[in-house]
Amino acid sequence: MKDKQAIIDQLRERISAIEWPQDAAATSYAVGIGEIDKALKHGGVTAGSCHEIICSQSGPALGFLLYLLSSMTKIKGPVLWCSDNQEFYTPGFEKYGLKDADVIFVETNNQQQALWAMEQGLVCDDFSAVVLNAKRVSLAQGRRLKLLAQKHGSTAVLMIKPESLIDLPTIAKTRWLITAEASSGRPSRNGIKLVGQPRLKINLLKNFGGPPLSWTVEFDDRTLRFHTLSRILPSANQDRPESINSGARERSA
Repeated sequence: MKDKQAIIDQLRERISAIEWPQDAAATSYAVGIGEIDKALKHGGVTAGSCHEIICSQSGPALGFLLYLLSSMTKIKGPVLWCSDNQEFYTPGFEKYGLKDADVIFVETNNQQQALWAMEQGLVCDDFSAVVLNAKRVSLAQGRRLKLLAQKHGSTAVLMIKPESLIDLPTIAKTRWLITAEASSGRPSRNGIKLVGQPRLKINLLKNFGGPPLSWTVEFDDRTLRFHTLSRILPSANQDRPESINSGARERSA
């Protein structure tokens, strides 16, 4: 039997979902992958809300996030990125359409300071999105971020790196789990099979206003765009914690 705190957390999550405003004219940012945008309620990731990416594999998750942020910056402006541990090779961002000038990094001494920096960013109208790197964001912290995003029409993106298999209640409007898929490989002139185009498995674990879904996508180095290879409807247990631990192997984005 679940303990009382787990039951309370689940009830809070359900109530929080009901509290989202039903605005048919909500501002949204297209992910840039046609089938995925069609599956999202407003044709993309909505502003005035929180969105969450589970980083069980850092490389694939970062690649997807950069691709999403590049769409946002083209519409509104730069991104504020808050973290107590910046480990990124920023010149590599350009492959996914994100330039150095598009991102303002705030490196803090601890996660509490990073949360504070994110809150300040959400009240500023100049950012298309505010990103936070964290191991976990509590429901209370998440609710505060959600209210700030709603009030100011800003977009909060949480990159969560869970330390273990834990139940992660969330107030986010969408929750994504991005993992690496094996590439098909490309033949060379001498018959040796070369590494193919990067592929990702994109799991939309929580989809406000729609069912959870899953896609396999491939990145085209010539067009610098992702395109969909397949789509499946996951089982009812797709959003359970077991999905978070989907492989220890990491691949650089």
